[in-house]
Amino acid sequence: MTPATSTPLAEALAVYLQFPMDEGEAVVVLPDEQVCLEVGVVTGASCRVADLVGRTGSATALLAVARRGRRPRPADLVLWSELCAALDGSVTTLLPLQVLPAA
Repeated sequence: MTPATSTPLAEALAVYLQFPMDEGEAVVVLPDEQVCLEVGVVTGASCRVADLVGRTGSATALLAVARRGRRPRPADLVLWSELCAALDGSVTTLLPLQVLPAA
């Protein structure tokens, strides 16, 4: 799924299409604040990422992971699911996982 090209979210992700991150690195995009938090490789760090996102008070957040072939690994889906659970009850809605091309 690719967001519409005229949204702040699409504009933020376009940077990572032009300048891909390394395999397995992730970014959390906060479109309402027009902020991207490059969090590196986050396998097993969903609590740390949720804490970071929760402190922003953002209404929406998106986790995007760089993968060759733009296919998520099972660990990416687990991370996204854990992040959803960690943000449950907060003001932040986690958007569907995005997979970006890796360098």
